[in-house]
Amino acid sequence: MQKSNWQLSKKSVGKMALAGVILAVGILIYFYRLYGELRLSDACFLSGLFLCCVGLFRVVRILGLLNLPIYGFKKLGDTLHAKFSSHEEPTMGSYAEYLQEETYEQCFTAPLLVGGILIALSLLLLI
Repeated sequence: MQKSNWQLSKKSVGKMALAGVILAVGILIYFYRLYGELRLSDACFLSGLFLCCVGLFRVVRILGLLNLPIYGFKKLGDTLHAKFSSHEEPTMGSYAEYLQEETYEQCFTAPLLVGGILIALSLLLLI
């Protein structure tokens, strides 16, 4: 059974939440050293914005908008590898074969959910 990209699991949400907290703490330390004050709202917003960007990148990747550039770079690397090694022919097939073989299975809802929660938390901290 194929896993849907919409399904949330506790593991994926936990990993994204941990990444968001680590990123927020890093930004908080950076702001403390730069300005000498704790800017929790800014740290939460920036880490939430980063996680939302990760989620949106995954949406774009699932929709297939980046298939052609990714295939082009893989084909270029395969051709260069075949040219400078002992291979005589590149091993990558056509673009249609690549589309049938390669599927992107990353969940995009976890980073969007955690990023949205962090952005909402930053807005609450401003009040």
